[in-house]
Amino acid sequence: MEPRVQPSDDADDRQEVRQLFADLPASLPTLETLLRDCQSHWGYEDPVYRFYHHSFKVYALQETTSAIVVALRSLAPERPLNESFLAVVRDGTGKIFEPQHNLRWLEMTRPIIEAFYARGATQRQAAA
Repeated sequence: MEPRVQPSDDADDRQEVRQLFADLPASLPTLETLLRDCQSHWGYEDPVYRFYHHSFKVYALQETTSAIVVALRSLAPERPLNESFLAVVRDGTGKIFEPQHNLRWLEMTRPIIEAFYARGATQRQAAA
């Protein structure tokens, strides 16, 4: 028999938090699919490989980052996302590859990778 977890004295019982948790089960299938896509070879390993090997295909990672933002916003549409997170996302999305980007590879593509990885910072902030 598993031990029972005692309720915490510092539980966040605000209405908006209770509503978020009440709505999560309906969002879970979409979130699980997105997580699976982000952890897959083509959704994670390949784009990172493309970045380090200077392939324009790293630009496709912006679509995944945008999908993550849409999913996060859908969880609590009335609440704004963290402005620092959104600044990183803005810097790393909306880019269209042009051949001259190869001359400034890190400047042009590192924000794409950073925006994708910013989703991990969001996960850590939520856990804190």
